Amino acid sequence: MKTYEAMLIFPGSLTEEAVTPSLDKVKVEIERLQGRIVEASNLGRRNFSRPMHKQESGYYVRMRFELDPASLAGLPGRLKLNENLFRIQIVVAEPPAPPKPEPEPVNG
Repeated sequence: MKTYEAMLIFPGSLTEEAVTPSLDKVKVEIERLQGRIVEASNLGRRNFSRPMHKQESGYYVRMRFELDPASLAGLPGRLKLNENLFRIQIVVAEPPAPPKPEPEPVNG
């Protein structure tokens, strides 16, 4: 299993309440491929810098999940079947940074 991070954009024409069921469909597809959702953060509605496909804004969601690399190939195709998903980008997640050591106090 590898950890991936996905940036999901749902159309701004949706209501905020309609984003949750659409996000649940994405989670179901990942779990159907034997994956596990680590976390999902709703980043809210944001305006695009320029219109894309007649859309001015979208709801952004960042999701971390674990999935077998062999199963990842079929995931984008399955997610495109969700009519409420505007854009998706999946990348391999960076490992968490190790904690910084605390500086030792200077005795003077």
